[in-house]
Formats: sequence, C-alpha cells, structure tokens
Amino acid sequence: MRRSCLVLLAIAWVALAGTRAMALSLVEKNVVDLLRESDAIAVGTVEKVSDGIDDHGIPYTEVTLKVSESIRGRCPKPTRSGSSGS
Repeated sequence: MRRSCLVLLAIAWVALAGTRAMALSLVEKNVVDLLRESDAIAVGTVEKVSDGIDDHGIPYTEVTLKVSESIRGRCPKPTRSGSSGS
C-alpha cells in the first residue's frame, strides 16, 4: 500500500513539474491614462467576434469594429482588434 502511494506521488510530481507556469501582471490605469496613451479612439459597432487557439496553443479573441466616427487618429474601416491569453 505504502509503495503504491509513493509511486502515485512520484507520477503526480513528474506530471506537475512538466507543466508550464505563466504569470499575468496587470498595471492599474484610469480613463485619463488610457486616453493619454491612445493612438486612436473610435466610435463604432461590433460586426464580428471570433476566438480560437493560435499555432502556439495560445487562446485569442478577435473583434471587428465598424467605425462610424474617429475621435482621435486614423482608424481603417473596418478595424480589427485582438487579444491573446499570453
């Protein structure tokens, strides 16, 4: 019994040691900071939302926005924006 517990513990340790750990750190920003750092600001409607997993196994979300007004900068019509899990 004790030997089987040790074997299971060793297998679990190897399995967990082989996994990749990722950390996420977020910088807290307010609206003023976001406006100051923005290259473009647009008004529009969401035309399409898609998600999936890229070639590296990282999940992503892509949003296509139909721009009706550009408040700052130039925005191509339609504009695609994405976010990944990394």
